[in-house]
Amino acid sequence: MNDISNRVFNSMFISTSYDEESHSLIAKRKSRDDSGVNSYMFTRMFIPNVSEGYTYDTERVHFIGRNRTTANPIGVDKELTNFTGDNLDPIMAIRNTVSLNPGETKEIFIKKYANLAF
Repeated sequence: MNDISNRVFNSMFISTSYDEESHSLIAKRKSRDDSGVNSYMFTRMFIPNVSEGYTYDTERVHFIGRNRTTANPIGVDKELTNFTGDNLDPIMAIRNTVSLNPGETKEIFIKKYANLAF
């Protein structure tokens, strides 16, 4: 079987980091061939004039939780762990809090980018 199609094996080569300055989660899939070309993906959230700090998680089990599904993830009910590093089952979850008064609006920007090299 081609390892590119095996999700668990493929995930073993993914590591994540968080960039405080740009509020971005960055995932890197290490190259396993002679090309040395890595794949990258990032997710960035930007909220102008936000006072709260960003929280994030990159490990699926921390965000979904045991005996939970994507319909009711534990990460919605509790603080995110701010975990980055080598991941067995990676996700990219980033969060912040925005409070609005009645009739008030606020812009929230989310940017995702992937450069996949297979």
